Amino acid sequence: MKKEAIVDRIEGKKAVLLTEEEETVILPAKWFKDIHEGMAIDMEFTENPEREAESRKEAEDLLARYLRQLQKVFDKPENYTDKEGDKVKTELEVMVYQVMREAFERFFPGRQ
Repeated sequence: MKKEAIVDRIEGKKAVLLTEEEETVILPAKWFKDIHEGMAIDMEFTENPEREAESRKEAEDLLARYLRQLQKVFDKPENYTDKEGDKVKTELEVMVYQVMREAFERFFPGRQ
């Protein structure tokens, strides 16, 4: 698919483009050399099913890994409970937190 657009404005580090159908497209301004308002931009979009499949597989593999890590914790809860078995030790909370934090950092980089 091809699109023609005009740089409508620059907002900080973002370029706001308007297509001929009056659709708004926001892209990093640094993608364009000497960007300025009124600049004409021609864009071409191509689907990439192979890369999509690779990305999906990577995400599924990561999710499976995190679930396996959590499952190990929950398979033997006695390793993480006190002698009476009614109070979860801090170790369990720490392990679950570490797995969840790693997953969060992987899928939402730069956010805290």
